[in-house]
Parts: sequence; C-alpha cells; structure tokens
Amino acid sequence: MVEVGRAHDRFEASIWMRQLEEQGIDVTAEKRGGWLRAMLYLGRVPYAVNVRSKDHEIALAYLKKHRFL
Repeated sequence: MVEVGRAHDRFEASIWMRQLEEQGIDVTAEKRGGWLRAMLYLGRVPYAVNVRSKDHEIALAYLKKHRFL
C-alpha cells in the first residue's frame, strides 16, 4: 500500500476513503501520530490514506481534482 495523502484527523480520512471507495479503489487508513500529538493538538491525530500502488495515480488525480488535497 502506498500513501496518497495525510488527512488532519479520522473524520477527514473517512471522507477521503468513502470518495475513493465509490470510485472502486481499495483504501486503508493508518494513524500517524501517538498519544503525545493527540494531547498537544486536542485529539487531532493525522491519518495516512493508503491505496494499492497500481491505483495511486488515479486516486491522487481524483483527490486533487475534487480539491481534497
């Protein structure tokens, strides 16, 4: 899996994931911060949105076209 973008929090990542899944792209999300970052930023922990390497260009183009990135 290759990272397409990094969302600010889980809510934003879920929106990106739903949009990409509607396009037929398999998507996963990984937490990219620990408890210290959560404390400092009031619970906002960034999430990496990952897709398969073959779908990376399509997913990146879609997210840029629709101004998610």
